[in-house]
Amino acid sequence: MQNPELRPSLSWGRVFLVAAPLAVIASAITFIWTSSVQDDARSALERNVLSKMLLQAVEPAGSGLVMADSDGDLVADTPPEPDSLQHPDKLVFAYIAEEQEESPSGQNWQELTEAISKAVGKPVEFASFTKVNEQLEALRIGQVHIIGLSTGAAPLAVDSAGFVPLATLAQQSGDVGYEMQIMVPADSPIKETADLRGKRVVFVRPTSNSGFKAAFVYLYKREGLLPEQDYQWSFSLSHKDSIRALLKGGADAAPVASDLLAEMIESGEVPPGALRSIYDSERFPPAVIGCAHDLPADEVASIRNALTGFNWDGTGVQRELGPTGAARFVEVNYKNDWANIRRIDEAVREVLSGDGN
Repeated sequence: MQNPELRPSLSWGRVFLVAAPLAVIASAITFIWTSSVQDDARSALERNVLSKMLLQAVEPAGSGLVMADSDGDLVADTPPEPDSLQHPDKLVFAYIAEEQEESPSGQNWQELTEAISKAVGKPVEFASFTKVNEQLEALRIGQVHIIGLSTGAAPLAVDSAGFVPLATLAQQSGDVGYEMQIMVPADSPIKETADLRGKRVVFVRPTSNSGFKAAFVYLYKREGLLPEQDYQWSFSLSHKDSIRALLKGGADAAPVASDLLAEMIESGEVPPGALRSIYDSERFPPAVIGCAHDLPADEVASIRNALTGFNWDGTGVQRELGPTGAARFVEVNYKNDWANIRRIDEAVREVLSGDGN
């Protein structure tokens, strides 16, 4: 038997020298394995999220509210039964500009709400929402009565919440509309939309026409490119943040509204010549203001007249919307003016159903 006194003593230094490398290796293996699992999960999530986002972008066929449209203008009729009408003591107005990073305080809309209040003969209050679907639900159940929406959200609002478009934004000359531009950094090797394969594209949000739907449909129909499958994608939640991502190198391309890009160039945030367009779309209508379909007809007419007769000069509305080039409200015809937007929405539905070519 070995003499205990002759046994080698256990050195904590030796233990550390052996255990430390093993711990590092184990940690590295765990990190690599965890990262791999996370990457796989993230990829699967993004593939599933695309389908969910497309469902948020459009109202599925046949799933809208059942509302009468006797004149074929594609907008819900005013209910003929008096009991079906809303008669609120006050009206609530909510304008959402999806490009804004913070909810508006309402100060810039004070003169407009006062003009509407004078026209309808009752108080008009301002409210703000952070999500379009919450705003539409509030309109549907009568919590708000007059709302402003981005171009792409209007068909969803008409079909799902009984929204009646009344007026849109126009330049002083009366010209209406903007283009969707797919922008890249000026020194990018990307020359055309086909070059986006394998690149990083940042969209705005699912309901945005120029920031998502129009670009998504064009890239799929024209180039056969789908998010995740053919290019990396993400949502910035605002046109301005998409543009900032391009400037900072966080994305290779971004579809944005031409008027909002022009505003950022005018303000000096985007240096002239820093970005260039690889695709310009047809002209689209800009943001729209409208109301609930179940307000009394004379009240709807008064709201429309208050909008189209409103003088922007020196008002908060001019401060809010003037930088985009808009100078006044003009009446809209939803059936005609939003025809190209509905066509894009239908193309999105085709992709969802698997019928898109």
